[in-house]
Amino acid sequence: MRIGFVVNRLRSLRSTYTTTRLAVSAARSGLQVLFIDVHGFTLDPANRLMAVAHRLPADVDEPEALVERCRRGTLERGLLDLEQLDGLVLRNNPVRRTVLDAARVLRDRGVPVWNDPDGLAAGAGKLYLSDLPVALKPRTVVTRDPDVLRAFLRELGGPAVLKPIRGFGGRAVIRLEADEEPRLSAYAERIRETSDGYVVLQEYLPTAERGDKRILLVEGKPVGCYVRMRKEGEFRHNIHVGGRPVPGELDEADHAICQALGERLRRDGVFLAGLDVIGQRAVEVNVVAPGGVANIERTSGRPIAGTIVERLVGQMQNSEGKRIDPGRVEPRWTDTARGW
Repeated sequence: MRIGFVVNRLRSLRSTYTTTRLAVSAARSGLQVLFIDVHGFTLDPANRLMAVAHRLPADVDEPEALVERCRRGTLERGLLDLEQLDGLVLRNNPVRRTVLDAARVLRDRGVPVWNDPDGLAAGAGKLYLSDLPVALKPRTVVTRDPDVLRAFLRELGGPAVLKPIRGFGGRAVIRLEADEEPRLSAYAERIRETSDGYVVLQEYLPTAERGDKRILLVEGKPVGCYVRMRKEGEFRHNIHVGGRPVPGELDEADHAICQALGERLRRDGVFLAGLDVIGQRAVEVNVVAPGGVANIERTSGRPIAGTIVERLVGQMQNSEGKRIDPGRVEPRWTDTARGW
């Protein structure tokens, strides 16, 4: 069975990335694994959807070894008819409209795609939690109206977190105090030309001092978690801004949130999602290339990547009888890759 992973830049992969961990685990399980260039899609005159693909060798069974071969550009490179895949995993971030369109074509031709491109489009912004019961999330307003933002900040009467409606990794996220209306207006004006000008203003939860829990959900159900602890002097918990991973456990409140969110994730075809919880409130859900596998494995000792790949294989096997097999035409591989 063949599985493809759409990535932004092959040479920038790291051994701690969830994409790398999933790819290595898939190779260990006997799947033929291919990395697909986010810029390499082609619809040819015969209406075949093609893509530049890099094939992982069967003997690469450690993330560090795979990353080194990607960095050196020694993976075999070829042009692949994507209908030859048994499944496609979208791991590119940010979301690209052309990639989503190509993924829809492939999905409609019977090839499983994770996460579903329509689910990705719906969840790429920060409105995905809009259907979650109010009691399970912080008080939040989403708008581009400065007057609404100022009024809500005054209503909160305490610290708040301001962020763009589309973003990841803690970028452009700031903390505001109740008396910082001038700073609020300046920030909103600065990002007016991005993300359609919409921003999210959310109450700051004091329980954030005890960390931000990242929960990974597969098919709408939690498979593991860890806690991100922010560094001194920083209010964000993101790992790339100095946060550190520590062990975490799912509690009753976490399960309630996962249960409330799980049905929509399954309905939208979101196979893998990352849920961020502070205290007993869901702060954000990430459906675009969610990460956390390496940190969960490190802090819990559980093989999360293997669990996720097992579920992927199960879905591929279930879909085999529903699609017309176009035949097994081998890609045209070159001896060495030239890089992206």
